[in-house]
Amino acid sequence: MSYIAIRAEGLGKYYKLHQPGRTLSAGMIQMARRIARPDRLLRRYLRGGITHSPATIPESTGIWALKDVAFEIERGEHVGVIGRNGAGKTTLLKILSRVIEPAEGRAEIHGRTSSLLSVGAGFHPDFTGRENVFLSGMLLGLKRKDIERHYDQIVDFAEIGQYIEAPVKVYSTGMRARLAFAIAVQLASDVMLLDEVLAVGDAGFRRKCLDLMREKVRGGRTIMLVSHNTGYIEEFCDRCLLIEKGRLIADGPSSEVIAYYLKAMFPEGEPEDLSEREDREGSGELRITEFFIEDSGGRRLNHPQSGQDCVLCLRYETRRGVVLHDIDVGIAFCDNQGRWLSRLSTYVTNSILSEVSGDGVFKCHIPRLPLTIGDYGLGFRIAAAGDVIDYVANAAKFTVAEGDFFGTGLQETHSPLLILHDWHNVTNEVREAIPIRK
Repeated sequence: MSYIAIRAEGLGKYYKLHQPGRTLSAGMIQMARRIARPDRLLRRYLRGGITHSPATIPESTGIWALKDVAFEIERGEHVGVIGRNGAGKTTLLKILSRVIEPAEGRAEIHGRTSSLLSVGAGFHPDFTGRENVFLSGMLLGLKRKDIERHYDQIVDFAEIGQYIEAPVKVYSTGMRARLAFAIAVQLASDVMLLDEVLAVGDAGFRRKCLDLMREKVRGGRTIMLVSHNTGYIEEFCDRCLLIEKGRLIADGPSSEVIAYYLKAMFPEGEPEDLSEREDREGSGELRITEFFIEDSGGRRLNHPQSGQDCVLCLRYETRRGVVLHDIDVGIAFCDNQGRWLSRLSTYVTNSILSEVSGDGVFKCHIPRLPLTIGDYGLGFRIAAAGDVIDYVANAAKFTVAEGDFFGTGLQETHSPLLILHDWHNVTNEVREAIPIRK
């Protein structure tokens, strides 16, 4: 018996670009010819693998979403897939799930496979939630009695109550996502292919998903997880694949591949020696010599993530023999266009330092970094008894990597500052409380 669960050999997927002058009728005729014999494609799928000879297509007429991708995943392995948007991650999972066919190469999976590629993928909109549960189970090759054994667990986990008997087309996006996730992970399968699956539902449901994922990981299933959240990949996956522009460029332990990815995505410059900066103000009795960021465990972070617990650190030196009192430390952020976003200080938190001497580090703990992915500037101001002793407006730059600030897996990219918030609809309650005058 083979110990290989997933194998890809020279896998490639090609998409043609729009060709000026090509008519709609010509395209429909070509499509009709392709689907005239669907039995050929079906037989190819049912044999357990999809094979295509190398495509010889001019690069100028289209793009390769995947090219020469090859790897093997053993049974029970948990493998993450990372890369920039448009790198080809979802295309890879669609080929492995047999949603689309490759242009070249071969992909095969051994064992019963469940996949979650998008919200409610594979659902029939006119079927009820209950009917779609059984439809999904049958597509996985399960018998009705096996589906019935898991049915109550699926309904309870999805938290959609009486709506299980309503057509899926009336479900909200969140309801479809919860039901799809519950089906994908509750029905027995040997291999799970999950694309951003932890970005479903509200914060409470997401915690349930995380707990269930941990249980499935311990259960020995083969899992392939695509996510932009490198923290999830490192937590759930021992191995990671990095895809860039359709090609597999790294394959190894998750921590090493993630570090390589972040370093390539956010190149590091030489750390600036703040002790040599001349564009500063203040008496100079104390000087900041270095800025760096740590995680909550004291390890230095090159690129903190949105929503991550982190500590901003300012290393300082004081003149020999000088003792300073009533120290106020302030740190301010600006975006990459120089617009100031926020200021943190010991004054507003009523934590002014009574006495400082010698050398040390001022540390400011931020429970959840409220900045979106991007580049930021930082300035600082140190005062003693109201008098400025060190001030540099543009002291350092740092980059924030993508994270999960809201605990939903969704990203806010329209503004640099993130604020925790909740939404409620009270319109009906207000209308009922106000009497209508005739």
